[in-house]
Amino acid sequence: RNAMGVCHTIDDIDGVFAGNELDLEMFNASGLKMAKEGNELSVKTEDGSLGFVRRLGFSTALRRSSVVVRAAAGLFVYLKGSPDDIVEVFDASTVPDDYAEQLTQYTLAGNRVIACAFKRLDCGEDEVEHLSRDKIEGGVCFCGFVCLENKLKEKTIQVFRELSHAEIGFLMCTGDNPLTAFSIAKKCEMVPENTRQYISHIVAKENRVEWLCREDKHVLSETEIMDPLFFSEKTALVCTGAAFEVLEKSEKTLLKERILVKTKIYARMLPHHKKLLVEQLQKLDYSVCFCGDGTNDLKAINTADVGLSLSKDNSAGASFVSENGDVGSASVLLKEGRGFLTTTVLSIVFFILTTIIQVAFVSLMLFSGISPPNPQYLIYDLVITFAVSLTMTSFKTTKRLTRQKPISSLFCLKFLLRLGTHSVLFLAAMLGFFFGSLKRDDENKTVIKNGPTFVLGLFQHILAALISCYGHPFKKNGNKFFFFYLALIAGFGVSLVFFYMTELDLSLLKSLKKHIKEELVSDETLTWFWWGVSFGVSGLNVFLVFVSEFFLIPKAILWRERGCAIKTGRKKHERIKRGEEKETV
Repeated sequence: RNAMGVCHTIDDIDGVFAGNELDLEMFNASGLKMAKEGNELSVKTEDGSLGFVRRLGFSTALRRSSVVVRAAAGLFVYLKGSPDDIVEVFDASTVPDDYAEQLTQYTLAGNRVIACAFKRLDCGEDEVEHLSRDKIEGGVCFCGFVCLENKLKEKTIQVFRELSHAEIGFLMCTGDNPLTAFSIAKKCEMVPENTRQYISHIVAKENRVEWLCREDKHVLSETEIMDPLFFSEKTALVCTGAAFEVLEKSEKTLLKERILVKTKIYARMLPHHKKLLVEQLQKLDYSVCFCGDGTNDLKAINTADVGLSLSKDNSAGASFVSENGDVGSASVLLKEGRGFLTTTVLSIVFFILTTIIQVAFVSLMLFSGISPPNPQYLIYDLVITFAVSLTMTSFKTTKRLTRQKPISSLFCLKFLLRLGTHSVLFLAAMLGFFFGSLKRDDENKTVIKNGPTFVLGLFQHILAALISCYGHPFKKNGNKFFFFYLALIAGFGVSLVFFYMTELDLSLLKSLKKHIKEELVSDETLTWFWWGVSFGVSGLNVFLVFVSEFFLIPKAILWRERGCAIKTGRKKHERIKRGEEKETV
């Protein structure tokens, strides 16, 4: 109890005790009280007050921390740390025979286990500052285990299920005991039930890593690791930090890479091990997002492609910081990222299509010797394009992850096929309508249907906007987003008012009517017949575009992916799984 209450780095900051979350939990569980007298902290126990003389903070290399305290009976050393590592500083006579058995039992139950020890220090306070750490901590008496239950939230399990369903790979990288890590991995459904567990061990004389099955002591041979069925077998590799360091220096590159692709649980990992793991995964062409909540994770968070800190206190250099400290933030980050990427790509599609429509319209007019009037540019750019571009981002992301991947390149098949198909359909409708509408007047002059062609371009702008708002399955359907459709309806309505006023004989609008006729088009080009033709061609354009968007293009992409399923994976980890990578000499 005293070890839990004094062996920590908790400090009093403006009347509030602050420090490591684990230290705070253990101190609160001890039931002891801390007081500050002047600049000195002390812990009140049943036997009196324990004053701090010297604190030796947690060492990631030694995996332990200790403290020297002043009591009425003299100076005492209290120590806590990893049960596997600090056993070497225990007085052997105080270690029970079933120490390892009890430790295994607690870790298999999924508990985080911390060993505690103490001893009396036979020296004066003045000498304590000059003593080495080994002198202070050596020969301590083992006094017991502290077991911390790792309670998983139901939401945490749901997040891992969601990631698995979306075929997004994830692994565990922790400083805990390998058995504890494996137990938690099973609770998280990272590994299925009845999975054979292989834990890494270092063969010191040969400086290599050996994989020993915990159930039947079977040793995984190199031949089995190199076997093509290695990745499909129901086995789980648990790699420790020390083994990972040996593995990373191995000259057998392919063997190391196959183990890295297979391993999903890493335990007893130090900060530099975590950073090194991220770098090795990146070399295998993985895009890595690292989530962590402690200072031990900062190096890996800063190295990863995306760093997500689950703690606001330890977020230096992180790309994103979770507000609620929940691992579910990783799922939210993926959804928002995919939604943002999809919105960006669709915006590019919209602006390219509207540019093509306007270039085609203006080119046809200039080719015919007609200069399009300024109000037409105003309607295209301000009423339609500007209004739509402001409201396109109102579409929210979906609430679930899917196996489908968003378009991430402007030169991939999905983007080029989609953009190319719609561009051809828009151009074909514009050119076909324009040249099909040409006719001769009584003076044998060619009459250019400027107005109907402009109306067709207007409809095509709205159609391009409708196409660009469809971001399934990364964005929600647009039927709930009022402002986007309001912008389309308003733009279309304003455009109709401009043209419809040229067909009415209202005295209040005569002056505006005269101006519009002079600036836009002649009366002849705005007959109801040509309005009907514009609607008809636009309807055919809509039909062809939607057939291609929702049927032809998805079918073409799916056909290509199925036909080339074996050859599509270009990333190194995919080639390793298929057995295409060979050992390099």
